[in-house]
Amino acid sequence: MKMMIAAAVIFLIQQKGLVSERRKYQLRSEINIKEVESMNKPYEIQPLRLLGGWTVEFNNFYECEPDNCNNFGEYFVEDLLQLTNSKNNLVLDLGWYLDSDKNGTYKLFLIKDYDWEKPLEYFESRNTKAIVDKIEYWTNYGFYQKYL
Repeated sequence: MKMMIAAAVIFLIQQKGLVSERRKYQLRSEINIKEVESMNKPYEIQPLRLLGGWTVEFNNFYECEPDNCNNFGEYFVEDLLQLTNSKNNLVLDLGWYLDSDKNGTYKLFLIKDYDWEKPLEYFESRNTKAIVDKIEYWTNYGFYQKYL
């Protein structure tokens, strides 16, 4: 149903001359990708409050608690979230370790100059709210300026 509505919207916009053929193809591709990604994911992406300067490299971090999640292995993997701040050469990386293991934990790293051997900050928890709070805190300039 969503695909039919999206296709109708694209068609109407194009008919009015507001979208080029190239953009129509891009929109259709974006809608198809989003549709496929969300088809089997009953949970939403975890909302985060981030200040400017951070880029989302990938985001597989869902609103799904480790102790109460259907299809656990689909949501709790090593590559959950990666944010970069290219101006300050920082990387924030979140994963679940061991991958797909119900006894695992979130591990959050703040890295400078891609030096994965010496993280600036490290935090580990099974609590999603604690991880969200730490991400929002670490991505605040008031916090990470001490590493610049």
